[in-house]
Amino acid sequence: MNPPSRQFLPAGSCLAALALALAGCGHRQPAAAAAPAAPGVVVVAADAVARTVPITIDSVGHLDAAAAIKVVPLVNARIEALPVADGADVKAGEVLIRFDDRAYAAQLARMRTARDAQAAQVAALQSRAERSKDLVSGDFLSAQDVQEAQASLAQAQAQLAAADAGLAQATIDFENCTPKAPFDGRIGLLQGTAVVGNFVAAGGDPLLELRSLDKLKVEFTVPGASIATLQEMAAAGQTPRVTVSQHGDAAHALAGAVAAYDNAIDPSSRSLQVRAVVDNPGRRFWPGQFVDVQMIVGTAENAVLIPPQAVNTGPNGPYVYVVDGGKAAIRPVTLGAQTGGLVVVKTGVQAGQKVILSGQLGLQDGSPVKVSTGSEVAAAP
Repeated sequence: MNPPSRQFLPAGSCLAALALALAGCGHRQPAAAAAPAAPGVVVVAADAVARTVPITIDSVGHLDAAAAIKVVPLVNARIEALPVADGADVKAGEVLIRFDDRAYAAQLARMRTARDAQAAQVAALQSRAERSKDLVSGDFLSAQDVQEAQASLAQAQAQLAAADAGLAQATIDFENCTPKAPFDGRIGLLQGTAVVGNFVAAGGDPLLELRSLDKLKVEFTVPGASIATLQEMAAAGQTPRVTVSQHGDAAHALAGAVAAYDNAIDPSSRSLQVRAVVDNPGRRFWPGQFVDVQMIVGTAENAVLIPPQAVNTGPNGPYVYVVDGGKAAIRPVTLGAQTGGLVVVKTGVQAGQKVILSGQLGLQDGSPVKVSTGSEVAAAP
């Protein structure tokens, strides 16, 4: 019986087969790579800071000249000269208009002469009355004569008083022929009747208007609920200071103080009318402008301030995002007034916390964030 035949593989084939077997038994497939962490949203942030800031009542006010007059003719005369032009600056005491004063000069001269004559008559009658006292005691004059002399003197004195009044009126009329500026200011546009040679009547239409521009008054309203604070300040001898600025231009604000309060709270708006006077150096502001007004009624110690661009508004009110452990966290806030380009945060943020200024649109509560060190800004200088 023949033994079973054996088949032999080439040596290279055996080695290859052995390698495949070992690979199948001794090695596992590599595990799948771990998913990369979600990248943080790049944001710009600023530190909330603590400062002592003024407590203010903010309002909108209307500017007007602290002093203003309309020059109305007080005499019946022709305009002889107009020493001032449209928009001219004038000093106190400067002549604004010259009226033809010849008739009033003549009237003044007549009244002065009449008054002097009456004064002379009074002096003569007074001397006569003095002598009559001695004559009646020596029986040279009767008591009736003395009484008549006294009556004549009293009548002459009354006529002298009337002559004094007439002279005073004539003097006023003559002076009204050359009205003068009572204060430094600027002339507005001359009215159509202000023409040399034009005849005007006393009490007629105004010819020009003069306004003081170096000081302005501003009228504004404050909530009626603040009356208690204002009364406390008044009782302590304190006058609230005010600042006035054009909207968005706090760098060029005017400074002044409250001058007066109205004597009643408006029942419809529940507000109190306030008038303040401010200096206007350089005449940067003009009567008629509407301005932002801040009335300073106290100070707040260690108030927390943040840039206004950090504030967002949601259905439940204002809120900010703060950086907390590398994540964005929502903080509802209660806001106060703005001061120095920053806004006061009454509640919700503490000094030193980072508030997010930009990149909020891509955030949710708990979103990972990365603060951009190259764009980080300070909350205040």
